[in-house]
Amino acid sequence: MKERQGLIRARLKGAEEAIGQVLVFLDAHMEATAGWLTPILSEISEDRTRVVLPVIDNINAKTFEYSKVENDRMRSGLNWKLRHIWLEPDPRGGVIGGDDNERIDPFPSPTMIGCAFGIDREYFFKVGSYDQGMLIWGGENVEMSIRIWRCGGSLMVAPCSHIGHVYRSVTPHSIPGSLLEKRDRPTIN
Repeated sequence: MKERQGLIRARLKGAEEAIGQVLVFLDAHMEATAGWLTPILSEISEDRTRVVLPVIDNINAKTFEYSKVENDRMRSGLNWKLRHIWLEPDPRGGVIGGDDNERIDPFPSPTMIGCAFGIDREYFFKVGSYDQGMLIWGGENVEMSIRIWRCGGSLMVAPCSHIGHVYRSVTPHSIPGSLLEKRDRPTIN
């Protein structure tokens, strides 16, 4: 892109230019582990309406030490402000239970975190892709989650796919607008 337009518009441009059957979206501050892509592609090949999420591990922002999450059965949810939260595995067991961390079968997630996922390219555009009116970043995970569920798709976590994510305490680049707009951008979107 000739000028900075934010994460959402950059992702849209990339998706439009891509020629592959599957789109994989990854934030820049991530590290993929060996074999992370195979489970994602396998699930999408079985059902093109599946949007597949890896397990998001932690990378320390100061030391870049990689550490796996304690439980591969975590899934994404939302708080009342529509911000992403991690949901603990169901203590009662079952498909998303916390007692069986060794299972490799993908399991459903109510929502997604927007930093890493794979989606069939045709399905991405069929459900409406990202809203081009959204600015910078924030809220795209809510929008995609709703689009996917309402359009007959599913969000699945592949527990044998791991991606490390650097959780930054500050944004390393400027965000246009007032301080209030920066803080509220996800809600505005």
